Amino acid sequence: MYIDFLKVTALFIRKKVNLSFFVYFLSIIFKNIDKKYHNRFFKFVTDLFKILVKAKKSKVKGVRLVISGKIKGKLRAKSHIIHFGTVSNNTLNKDINYSCVHSFTKIGAFGLKMWVSYVKKK
Repeated sequence: MYIDFLKVTALFIRKKVNLSFFVYFLSIIFKNIDKKYHNRFFKFVTDLFKILVKAKKSKVKGVRLVISGKIKGKLRAKSHIIHFGTVSNNTLNKDINYSCVHSFTKIGAFGLKMWVSYVKKK
């Protein structure tokens, strides 16, 4: 499943796949992993965002992902923020996409919100 996700990521870097599909695919992976592997998943996604921003053919300037829910099987819901690059939410002239997906697991419900800032076209 991770190899398929890396293929979808390669398409996302080139803007061949929209953000809502990318976040949905990310939620499917998060839904299928065990709660003891959540930290490993966060590390994977952080490294993936570094690749997204630093790739030569990438049009992505910055990425922010917020995962809310009972992370690692805790009793209370928490939010985990993964951020790399620059994403400015207070200007209107930037090329920023936003997507939100809810994922339901046997632990509880999770919400994934993702903002992606793209390089401005000349």
